[in-house]
Amino acid sequence: MFTIAEQPLVESASQLLHRRLVFFGGKGGTGKTTLAAAFALQSADDGKRTLLVSTDTAHSTSDILEAELGPEPSLVSATCWALEIDPEQETARYIVSGTFDRIVFDTAPTGQTLRLLSLPELMSAWIGGLISSRKKVNSLSRMWRKVAGAAAGDEPSGADPVLEALEDRQKRFHHTRQLLTDSGETAFVFVVTPERLPIAETEKAVTTLVKYRIPVGAVFVNRVLPPDAESDFLDRRRERETVSLERIQQGLEAHPIYIVRLRDGDVVGVDSLMQLGAEMLQLRSEE
Repeated sequence: MFTIAEQPLVESASQLLHRRLVFFGGKGGTGKTTLAAAFALQSADDGKRTLLVSTDTAHSTSDILEAELGPEPSLVSATCWALEIDPEQETARYIVSGTFDRIVFDTAPTGQTLRLLSLPELMSAWIGGLISSRKKVNSLSRMWRKVAGAAAGDEPSGADPVLEALEDRQKRFHHTRQLLTDSGETAFVFVVTPERLPIAETEKAVTTLVKYRIPVGAVFVNRVLPPDAESDFLDRRRERETVSLERIQQGLEAHPIYIVRLRDGDVVGVDSLMQLGAEMLQLRSEE
């Protein structure tokens, strides 16, 4: 039976620092914004120019960091910047940005995020269809001019600007797709609490990411009761937690699972986030 007791040390969460793009996602209310901010600050402390991007329209990153954030990067520590953006318009621009060593995304709740991450593949296929149609139109136009001769008018000079624009957009989506599916560059991190609905949503989301070949780097089980917390109420909650943790272990066993203990206070501000981040990176996955 899986418990939250000490398990063999098999993999460290610090390995996430090897990725250039790290997405934190999960059901709303699981603490993904807190863990994303803590990880970003630790990434910066590791010597990497790090950008924390909030794509959640609720935007609680400002509150967590106690900073005024907007659509442009704001410095929140020595080498960590943060911003809050409209995910539908801006995310792809930051995925291919070369300005930062590492970009950490605090994403919107799972469903919206999965649609966003699948967009490069879907759009690439759609644009491919438009390119094919445009080439057929151009080919038919040339055939018509050969048949009609002077009656067809002058042939357009130079390249087709519409075709060029479509091909440029296709290249950008293809590049974004390559980054998202490169396990050496990208990791999607799920944050889940030991409760039925967040677990079920995470299991479905992992299946979707596997379908689109987006690498799942880790699962952080957040707000797990510390072992020394005692009372009849907490004992009953711990029994339910144990069942939930067993399900997580069975359903998500292909991915590193890290236990983040429930804290006795809010994690707000750079100092407390740095402390949480340091503890996160020392975690070893549960076997």
